[in-house]
Amino acid sequence: MKRLRLDHRLVIGLLLILCVGFLLRSWRAAELMRFTGDEARDLRKAKAVIAYQSLSVTGPKIYRGQGNLGPAYTYLMAIPLWIAGYDPATSVWVVLLLDTLAIGLVFLLTRELMGSPADWVAAGLYAVSFTAVFYARWGWHPSLLPFFTLLAILGMIWALRRNPWYIVLSAACLAVLVQLHASAVLIAVPLCWTLWLLRKRLRGWILVMTIALPLIILSPVLLREIVRGFSDISAMFGMKSVLFEKLQGGFPRFLMDIAQAPADQAYWPYGIRVVLAPEFAWMYWINIIWLLAGIASLIIIFVKYMKKDVSGKTVSTAVIIGLWLVLIPFSLIMFGGQRSHYYMLSWFPVALITAAAAAHLLLKHPWSRWLMIFILGLSLGTNLLTWSRYVDKVGASQYDTFFAGSLKQKKEAVSAIVQDAAGASYDVQVVSWYWSNYKPYAYLFDNAANPPRTMHVLEVNLETKKQVLRRNELGDFIHWKKRPKSAKFTYFILEPKGLIELPGTILIADLGQLSVLREEKSK
Repeated sequence: MKRLRLDHRLVIGLLLILCVGFLLRSWRAAELMRFTGDEARDLRKAKAVIAYQSLSVTGPKIYRGQGNLGPAYTYLMAIPLWIAGYDPATSVWVVLLLDTLAIGLVFLLTRELMGSPADWVAAGLYAVSFTAVFYARWGWHPSLLPFFTLLAILGMIWALRRNPWYIVLSAACLAVLVQLHASAVLIAVPLCWTLWLLRKRLRGWILVMTIALPLIILSPVLLREIVRGFSDISAMFGMKSVLFEKLQGGFPRFLMDIAQAPADQAYWPYGIRVVLAPEFAWMYWINIIWLLAGIASLIIIFVKYMKKDVSGKTVSTAVIIGLWLVLIPFSLIMFGGQRSHYYMLSWFPVALITAAAAAHLLLKHPWSRWLMIFILGLSLGTNLLTWSRYVDKVGASQYDTFFAGSLKQKKEAVSAIVQDAAGASYDVQVVSWYWSNYKPYAYLFDNAANPPRTMHVLEVNLETKKQVLRRNELGDFIHWKKRPKSAKFTYFILEPKGLIELPGTILIADLGQLSVLREEKSK
């Protein structure tokens, strides 16, 4: 085992990689963050914990409404949200800061397994990987998966190699992970293997804390399930319509999903692949070969180490990494379909570590060194190019239904209405392509000094222009002291701008992708 030596070159190099990763994740992240109905709903719960002393025992909705996750995300966000005055941008800052720390965890874990240069390659790949950067710029509960997964795996390895107390850290992380996304329960497989190996060393307080701490973290979930007859757990096990749905695109699509690990030229708007650097789409196939070479490299490395390590710790570590590794394709097959990309987030770092393992061996041989340097350069270039085009796309004047208007524009719309109303009572109607898009505005209005009296949604089909008026109760978002009986104005937020014509209204704000109009009510 190679220990971390804190010499000045290592510290400077690691700080440089962390800075690059942080800059890619944070550049205009707060103003361009995706803030739609799901994020507003989840942050409302986090805000209510402190603002209204409303303790929550439920967390985000499971995919396709199959029950609820635990409230870990709610409580992780509550205090940072309160400190920042309940600004929703807080969520993306928490995510991107933890994901920046995840770069350091990738470095430590890879150094523990293979030493240099694999540690630098893995950390560098994770720092610039567009997939990692994309999700880190999104204040969403699955975006926290990489940090806690890496911490859990590192805890298992340190428990075997250093001190069994680290298993408590892994168990606690697993209790958080299963509340962030249902697929993270598979991390229990390598954890159970580690516990088995440590069975003779888990005595006294170590055993007590390994059991007690996860139970404390999971207590809201367990109490809720006991009271409700295990309804949400039953719903999760009943997700067979999701788990076994046909994998779209067949085996090539499946390989491309995995190949997005070391280099990525696309992002996923709910199942529609948008290739941002189509001229480099052939990089997917290089990545597939790279990952297969990485798996072979891991086997070679661990076989070599196994001959020297009579204690068997390296073999045990290899099994942990192997279990984590095989869960990548398993998670895609089981939780696949149109949203397979974010189901990979718990396993995404190990794919990069696998690629770093191939680079580790190839960089040591003169005949392959320049080839590996060339491939690493391509990965760096294509990921940075993809990031640049992504920032341009999300900040463009053309409305994108996936991002549904940036947070900055939504804040500007709310601010324009509050300023124009000048303290008078008013109603708001969100004219949008999706009924749930009123929730971000409801959350933002709750932070305003003068919230609207009522809010409705006029859902307009983007193709047929068919309109459906949906009435929504603001009680979940806005805690009224005294609701006005009448309103002087009705304001319309058109999302996107120009979705329909509204005769008799006055334009008060043109925000590029969005527009705000006012209709004065007749006396």
